[in-house]
Amino acid sequence: MKMTQSSWRKQGAAIATTGLLLAGLSACSSAGSDSSSLETAKNSTVELSAQPNEAAINLLPQSLRDRGYIVNGVNAAQPPFEFFDSADTLTGLDIDLANLIGAALDLEVRTENAGFASLLPGIQGGRYDLAISGFGDTLERQQIVDFVDYVELGTSLMVKAGNPTSLSMSDLCGKKVAVVVASTQIQVVVPELDEACSADGKAPLNIIELPESSDPVVALASGRADASLINTAQGAYMSSQQPDQLELTDDEQVHKTYVGLALPKGSPLTQAIAEALNDLLANGTYQELLTKWGLDMMSVDQIVINGTKD
Repeated sequence: MKMTQSSWRKQGAAIATTGLLLAGLSACSSAGSDSSSLETAKNSTVELSAQPNEAAINLLPQSLRDRGYIVNGVNAAQPPFEFFDSADTLTGLDIDLANLIGAALDLEVRTENAGFASLLPGIQGGRYDLAISGFGDTLERQQIVDFVDYVELGTSLMVKAGNPTSLSMSDLCGKKVAVVVASTQIQVVVPELDEACSADGKAPLNIIELPESSDPVVALASGRADASLINTAQGAYMSSQQPDQLELTDDEQVHKTYVGLALPKGSPLTQAIAEALNDLLANGTYQELLTKWGLDMMSVDQIVINGTKD
């Protein structure tokens, strides 16, 4: 059995930003029913494991089996998907998922941290064999990578605690809204909201694009932004850790879509990973993983490839 515990390395200023954010997160307690679930998940010591899956391994090319490892790219500023904990250890749902995939394929997983916007180019350029970093599966992204979709997730609106200006998803026209560059929110959700503003004769959203997934929290806290469009799982996690500073509005999630791990177009890994994950779903390990991180609401009934069709 090859080693499957992810190795990792820090890169640049992104880690400094993440470290400051997580220091603030760990100092706060959770509140409310959803928050309690997420807080429990954050402190969970549940250990998950997988056995080598011969059907999935047989789908791998011999060259990859001989190499013995795969390189996984992440942006470790996206709790609860991937982040550095108080012990400076890379953790999160996607990190556990990568290790389970490695165990099922009998391959070591070497995880590298990088800026979110650099991950898909890294896939295209051959730096990474895959990237598991909370990617929304969109038709635009399917033009350059393939996705193995493993959860379903939408976008929510995050504001300062107490929502002092009573914002909602329907009245963001002209407001300063923080989003992460290259995210589903900027690529899909913002154009839809801008179109609605235009139809009502109102100004478009005043978008503040930021490089790291933790940056919208800082923008909100400093008053630079009025609100942030954020994936629901990440927003729920962050607001549960800083209930005196952040909250999600009562709006329904918008643009609920598949989230997938990204691979090069036509990669032989794609079918092998889909086979491994469907087996983990069938034997209950997949559900245990989501429960560990308090993300049961994101579960799917089947692991699919490029599930977004329109």
